[in-house]
Amino acid sequence: MSDTPTAVDDPGGPSTQGQSRSDTSDTRPDARHADHAGRASSQTGLVDAAAVRNLALLLIGVSLAWRGWIALQGYFSNDDFVFAYLAAVKPLNWAFLMRGHAGHLMPGAFFVTWVLDKVAPLSFSAAVTVSLSLQAATSLALLRLLKLIFGLRAAILLPLALYLFSPITLESFTWWAAALNHLPMQLGMVLALDGLVRYLRTARRRWALATIGSFLFALLFFEKALLIVPLLFFFAAFFFTEGHVLRGIRTALRSHLPLWASLAALGLGYYGLYRATANFGFNYNPRPGPTADLAGTMVGTSFLPGLIGGPWNWVLTGNSGGAANPPDIGRWLSWEIVASAVLVSTLIRRRAARAWVLLTGYVGLDVALLSVGRLSWIGPAIGQAYRYVADAVIPASLCIGLAFIPIIGERLPFAPRWTFVTRRTPGIRLLTTVAGVIVLNLYLLSAGYSTSVYTSRWANNPAKPYMANVRAALLDAKPGTVLLDAPVSDVVLTGWFFPFVNQSKVFAPFRGNVKYGPFTTSLYGFDPTGHLVPQALAGLTTIPGPLQNCGWGVLPGNETILPLPLDVPPLGLTVKIAYLAGADTPMSVRLGTTQVTVPLTKGLNTVYFAMSAGGAAVVLSGTDPGVAVCVDAVTVGQRISAPSQP
Repeated sequence: MSDTPTAVDDPGGPSTQGQSRSDTSDTRPDARHADHAGRASSQTGLVDAAAVRNLALLLIGVSLAWRGWIALQGYFSNDDFVFAYLAAVKPLNWAFLMRGHAGHLMPGAFFVTWVLDKVAPLSFSAAVTVSLSLQAATSLALLRLLKLIFGLRAAILLPLALYLFSPITLESFTWWAAALNHLPMQLGMVLALDGLVRYLRTARRRWALATIGSFLFALLFFEKALLIVPLLFFFAAFFFTEGHVLRGIRTALRSHLPLWASLAALGLGYYGLYRATANFGFNYNPRPGPTADLAGTMVGTSFLPGLIGGPWNWVLTGNSGGAANPPDIGRWLSWEIVASAVLVSTLIRRRAARAWVLLTGYVGLDVALLSVGRLSWIGPAIGQAYRYVADAVIPASLCIGLAFIPIIGERLPFAPRWTFVTRRTPGIRLLTTVAGVIVLNLYLLSAGYSTSVYTSRWANNPAKPYMANVRAALLDAKPGTVLLDAPVSDVVLTGWFFPFVNQSKVFAPFRGNVKYGPFTTSLYGFDPTGHLVPQALAGLTTIPGPLQNCGWGVLPGNETILPLPLDVPPLGLTVKIAYLAGADTPMSVRLGTTQVTVPLTKGLNTVYFAMSAGGAAVVLSGTDPGVAVCVDAVTVGQRISAPSQP
């Protein structure tokens, strides 16, 4: 077993692929032309390797700084609050980690949210720090992968920039719930590809294990990571074997069967676990019409404009950002540019068509998964949401590179017609370099504009100031303050997220000085801006009682009926009872068919509680033997902010 350095060890230097061990000779691309590959990959470029590395690191740094700034303009939204609540109240056990959520199985994501709750509960800056760390790791790993496959040549800056600045991945980075799925999957995908390339070039078992481990890491966060397996297999079959496509598939399958069998077994086992835990209702027979509309939307309206830096315009989707809504001219232009890129690359590179087939296949799987999943719930418009195709940006970056850039060790990478042109056209390398610089800058300008428009929408999240006021109010409140539970403001969560919409759940991570209970003696609540303020009841009060200085008497063993001036329809109500009790005692309160037992305290007091009921009278009973209660009035209604005192 030789340890002779290969292109794997120094992708930026001259290829020594021909020195690889004999056990890899049948899987290297075009092994009959090793001498040409060495010359092709070792030619001096117009930009040296050190400059390429520095430019790549600069792009990564700029993208991280920009994305971090963008993310911090917004705040948590939607499922984020559900995850934060679960992390705050659930123990770290198997049931919590394997909980299915909206069709997702993501124990890794729940683990991260649990740890974050213990370190920095409901802290958006902490969540963004986690996202930035994953983004940085993925960006550096992608640079290493591109260097490994193509070498440190200036051409890799375009596929790298495609990932770093793609508007397609904006939602899956800024929205915490989506980032928990997508960012680890992207990292796992890149590391799996890196391990695979090293394994194919060296046949060392450790790289096969690294590939498997990276796949498992991605699966911990997102069931969609199952798509990594076909991506790995066809990448190996298309670009690391000899001969035509079918021969390459057979060769890749036969030569590395243990690796594919291991990945397939893990994938099938995970799928069985997913079906047993996520409890998601798939529609395995989607109608052709909606499926075709979905494919057209996902590809023509979302993905292709995104590839050239679109969509330039976004449609609002609540507080989680926006969905692609490009102008017609933008969509048509993206189709023309992508079609031109496909045509030009196939005229230049011998295996360019395979790269486009690989990318098309991956995006097709994205469409297929969505068509059997959420399509029947929402309709084809769901294809405008970029989070459903954000995972395809890594394959897109890789495949665009494969379509234009020779692989290290590749023999005769260019089509004869292009070789003929380059030999007879002085300065062709300079012209292609200039063209590449122009394309890169146009892409950055286009993506920059789309990102700026997105940021203006992402930053407009009213939950951010509201929750900041709530956090301060809960910390400043008098210890022991008891609040009645109620749905949180719609600016934070809507009823769509029932049963997680109550304040006791959404505010649970704050752990302030208040607690939620079924009864309270002082009525406080949150105003529309999130400040804790005194509240009053707007509603109906029972008619005055017949007993002087008592109102309505409630005696043990008897029922006292307090008529209301109007019949109350069944509603979610808050009830106020002003009373005088001779001793501590429970008392039953019935309105219509709903009955609540209320604890009363000796003396002159007031108690508030919630009940869902309706009727024409309030019926009181059930006090302890020997305890008499005087009730001045019972008020039923809705809570409002108390009028300001003069």
